[in-house]
Amino acid sequence: MAGNLTAQVRNIADVAIAVANGDMSKKITVDVRGEILQLKETLNTMVDQLRAFASEVTRVAREVGTDGKLGGQAFVPGVAGTWKDLTDSVNQMTGNLTAQVRNIAEVTKAVASGDLSKTVAIDVKGEILDLKNTINTMVEQLNSFAYEVTRVAREVGTEGKLGGQAEVKGVGGTWKDLTDSVNMMASNLTSQVRGIAKVVTAVATGNLKQKLTIISRGEVAELIDTINEMIDTLALFADQVTTVAREVGVEGRLGGQAVVPGASGIWKNLTENVNQLAQNLTTQVRSISEVASAVTKGDLTRNIGVEAKGEVESLKDTINQMIANLRETTFVNEEQDWLKSNLATFTQMLQGQRDLNTLTKRILSELANVVTAHYGVFYLLKPQEEGGKLSLFASYGFRSERNIPQEFAIGESLVGQVAYEKEKIILNNIPGSYIKVSSGLGKAKPSNLVILPVLFENKVKAVIELASMESFSATHIDFLDQVTESIGIVLNTIESNSRTEELLEQSQSMASELKIQQEELRRTNDELQDKALLLVKQKNEVEAKNKEVEEARRSL
Repeated sequence: MAGNLTAQVRNIADVAIAVANGDMSKKITVDVRGEILQLKETLNTMVDQLRAFASEVTRVAREVGTDGKLGGQAFVPGVAGTWKDLTDSVNQMTGNLTAQVRNIAEVTKAVASGDLSKTVAIDVKGEILDLKNTINTMVEQLNSFAYEVTRVAREVGTEGKLGGQAEVKGVGGTWKDLTDSVNMMASNLTSQVRGIAKVVTAVATGNLKQKLTIISRGEVAELIDTINEMIDTLALFADQVTTVAREVGVEGRLGGQAVVPGASGIWKNLTENVNQLAQNLTTQVRSISEVASAVTKGDLTRNIGVEAKGEVESLKDTINQMIANLRETTFVNEEQDWLKSNLATFTQMLQGQRDLNTLTKRILSELANVVTAHYGVFYLLKPQEEGGKLSLFASYGFRSERNIPQEFAIGESLVGQVAYEKEKIILNNIPGSYIKVSSGLGKAKPSNLVILPVLFENKVKAVIELASMESFSATHIDFLDQVTESIGIVLNTIESNSRTEELLEQSQSMASELKIQQEELRRTNDELQDKALLLVKQKNEVEAKNKEVEEARRSL
């Protein structure tokens, strides 16, 4: 019994010492009975609960304190009494800590994301309260700092109001240094921008003699150097552009080019654009000048072909249209001059013509020469015949053939139809079996044929038919229309002269016969007068004898 009790007590003592030392891995394993068994089971249950409690508290402590996993809770099944209170206390502590840390984290996250409207509002005590107040003060100062920095940034960067300074009351340490740095940055930026603005304003007003002398560093120093280089480039660019503009626009020296060494980017493009402008203007003006010079010399075949746009294109089109109008007017004038000159020549040629045969041949020869005809016939109307006949009277380049009639009635064939309608007929598509223009080397059909009535006081005098290997122009047709009037007048004059000569010959013949008759009458009158005198004498002799007889009878 003493041995069993000793073993049981020692085993319980080992477990109790292990629990007291924090070793929850041991249990009472001695074989006992009765109340000692209950004690064994109670102690082993206590060890299990302590081990579970320790495990849960360790887990929650590790999650919250080491892993940073907030919200964890210890769960120890079957605990009661102090162990339950301890578990609840641990859970309350972790719950409070979770809420506090999460609230602080929420505010710090908001601050980190730029939201300064939130503050730590959770109810805390002790050092956590100090942390809460410190964070809220920090948020307020950050708010004030952000507002002031934003205001200065807005004024300087957006509204362009230079000289603004941030005022953050109560700040110290880094926040004061930040505020001072922002103010220094704003002040430096103000002086630099105002200096740059002064020079840029001068450049904008055309003053390229000012340069930036502001003391600066880094990129601003590079900007100042760049602006100064830009001013130098602009000055050279302006000088070159002015030179080119003066040479081209004032002095009239075309072909000038701007040379800006070291220019690049937009300045190089601007220089190239100015040079291209000068080159285009030179090309355009020279082209216009060349064409204008040609026009002044009477050459109307030229046109301005240089590419142009805008008003220069309008000028180009206007000049080209002017040249076209001049060319057309000149052509019309030349045609009219040609028409008047040839009409005058032809009219002069017709004057004084008396022989109809010579006249008609001369007419066809001259017409062929003037209108480039290669074939011509002259049909003369013989009105004395019944109904009138158009007889072939003269020809040019005509070859007589058996199947070609020499005479046409009015209304017969195109020749007669022209005489009937008193209107010309023009044929363009002449059939192959039609008349042929022939020479010693061959023959071919003509390209154009015109048949013209010759009228005088709307009466047909003749019909002229002309054919050409070329097309008759409108001026040729106009000439033929007008010259046929003169031909009609001449034909009528010759016809009238012929009739007058015939009448004169008849009159002269009748006068001669009348003179002979008068002479015979005169001789007859003389004879009658002699006979009358003789009769008077005989009468007187008879009367004297009768008187003598009467006296003799009386004397008887």
